[in-house]
Amino acid sequence: MKNRRPVKNREIVLLYRFRDTEIGRQLCGVAARMGIMCKVVEENQTEETLGTLLKLPGFALAGHAADETGEQPPEEIGQVNQEKYQELTRQVMIMHGFTNRRLEEFLQNMRRAGMPSIPLKAIVTPQNVNWTFRALYKELEREHEAMQKLKQQKVQSDQV
Repeated sequence: MKNRRPVKNREIVLLYRFRDTEIGRQLCGVAARMGIMCKVVEENQTEETLGTLLKLPGFALAGHAADETGEQPPEEIGQVNQEKYQELTRQVMIMHGFTNRRLEEFLQNMRRAGMPSIPLKAIVTPQNVNWTFRALYKELEREHEAMQKLKQQKVQSDQV
């Protein structure tokens, strides 16, 4: 009998806007070689919590029209929601269940595969597991913009 890890500790990578992209195929290839599960987050799932997307115990679907897979039928997504989904245009990678060693190994394997950096990425924590995907996306975007401004200020101050 195989030694299996409990589901709650299973390493999972949530991927948003990677479907049908070369970087998505590379990323899932690296993950598969390491035994890490990749799961695509669809636009109609951005209002779900990270815990729900990861199917963690105690988390339920937010959408009453969602089926057991967590996906709402396209006809149930109104025009207003379609516009809201279009706001989230960048690729995001969210990692769950990694030890520090495995996280470093995963990121190192991505670099070895020649993959470009993914600016919007995060680890699921006890603090953000209850956040919706959208809320985490917006926070990652704010943090990335702040870091870019700091880098730009540093470059400008170094030139003086």
